[in-house]
Order: sequence, then structure tokens, then C-alpha cells
Amino acid sequence: MNYLAHGRDALERPYELAGTALPDWLAACDRGARLRRGAVDAAVGELAQGVRRHLREDAWFHGTEAFLEVSGILARRLRAGDPDARAAFFGHVLTEMLLDAALVAESPGLLDAYYAALAEVDPRRIDAAAASWTTAPPKGLVEFIDLFRRTRFLAGYATDAGLLARLEGVARRVGAPLPRGTAEALPDARRLVAERAKDLLAEPAA
Repeated sequence: MNYLAHGRDALERPYELAGTALPDWLAACDRGARLRRGAVDAAVGELAQGVRRHLREDAWFHGTEAFLEVSGILARRLRAGDPDARAAFFGHVLTEMLLDAALVAESPGLLDAYYAALAEVDPRRIDAAAASWTTAPPKGLVEFIDLFRRTRFLAGYATDAGLLARLEGVARRVGAPLPRGTAEALPDARRLVAERAKDLLAEPAA
């Protein structure tokens, strides 16, 4: 799952919402600051609840039949254009980004509500909590949260050009070139994920 899929039901609880984003914020700004699951599980408050929600949802989401099918289809399409690419990785990322795009298309007010809620949180408070939950104090987290809110980069998922720019950013961050032919694959990928959005968000029965 990506930001909106994780946070869509926590919009009225800004710190829980921020918690659902925190693992991805850390991955973007400081990959060396890894969450210690035991520390998060023992913590109290809405921020910790949001982090636990993120981790719990990722645990079931990545094992669902729908995710494996959709990300697999996208990986094969990307690999067809570039056999040497990290197609499985980018198929995974693309599925999650396009799921957020599908949620916005279905609920046009979602994106504004998401950013309005995040405007209420104090990045320094989040940074202090994260420092107690990670293997090392995160570097640049406060600045990254400010950047995330200011640039509203999730809005870019709405167009193929914007989505491609976000994928290129991921590629630079992980040091892996984007598969050749990615731009051409985006329209069909968008339609596929939109068609399977409900399946992708259906939590398996306990």
C-alpha cells in the first residue's frame, strides 16, 4: 500500500494519519533508520497506532492474490521492454502508486482532505517519537515532512507524466534505472489497477 491507501480512514486523526505515512517517510529520507517493531508495539498514542496500522496492512496486502496478480502482470510488461530491469520491484511500486491514483479518481476530495489533516501535525514531535522507535535517529525527517506537505507530490499520480516523474524519483533513490518502455506501459497499467482496486483493498478474512 501507499500513502492514501494506508491513511484514507484516519483523516480525522492527524497523528494517526501521520503514523500511517511514517514508515514510507523514513524509507524516503533515511533508509538507515529502521523501525524496531518491538518499540513501536510497546508505544502508546495515535502516531504509534498509525505506524502499527501501516505495518499490519502491509503484512496482508503484499500477500493477497490480487496484489500478486496485478504486480506480476505489470512486472512482466516492464520486463518485456527491458529484460535486465528490476521489473518486479517497479511492478510493485507502480501497483501501489496507481492504487492511490484510483482512490483519488473515485473520491476527488480525498487528496485535499489528506493534506489538510497532515497540515495539523508538528514534524518535530513526529521526529522525536521516531527517534525512540528506530535503530538510529532519523536524518532529515522534519525537512522531508515539510517537503512532502508543501509539494503535494501525490497529486502527480493523476497524470501519466506526473506518475513517470515520481517513478523516476524512486529509481534515483534506489539506484536502479527505470525499465525502458515504462512510459508506454502506464496507460494500460492505470486501467488495470483501477479495475482491480476493490480487490486490492479487500483485507482477507481472519
